[in-house]
Amino acid sequence: MDRIEVKTADLIGPALRYAMATACGFKVERIENDKHDTGPNHWRVISEKHVTETRNGLVGYIQPDRTGGCYCYEPDRDWAQLGGLINWCGKHFRLQIDAADNAASFVQGGVRVGYTANSLLVSICRAIVGARLGDVVQVPAELVQGGGAC
Repeated sequence: MDRIEVKTADLIGPALRYAMATACGFKVERIENDKHDTGPNHWRVISEKHVTETRNGLVGYIQPDRTGGCYCYEPDRDWAQLGGLINWCGKHFRLQIDAADNAASFVQGGVRVGYTANSLLVSICRAIVGARLGDVVQVPAELVQGGGAC
C-alpha cells in the first residue's frame, strides 16, 4: 500500500477519517473484496472496546464510494461520533473550540496550534490529529485521491 505525506491542515474526507482513527488509537484495516462486500476494496476501523457478539470490534468503515447500508466512520460529519472523541481528548490534551470561526486548537508546550476549515467538525478533527500525530501525517494514497462518503 502506497502512503503519502499530507499536512494535517489539508486533511479532508477519507484521509482525515483514517488519520482520526489512527490518532484515537483505533486499528485500521484494508479489506479486499469479499462475499459480503458490495463495492470496491474498503477500510475498516476496529477497536477492542467495541467487541460484542454482533460488532466484532467494528467502529465503522472508511472508503469513498462504498454503498449498501454500511456503518460509516465519519467523525468529521457526525457530531454523535465526534462528541465521544472530544471527551476522550480531554484526558490527553486541552482542546479549544471556537464555533464562531470554525476553528479548533490545542496547547502544546505552551504554544497554541490551531486549525480552521469550512466545517467546525473538520477543524476539530484536524486539531485532534495535530495534537496526537503532528503537522504532517502519512495516509494511504488511495484515501487522499478518493471521494467523500463511504
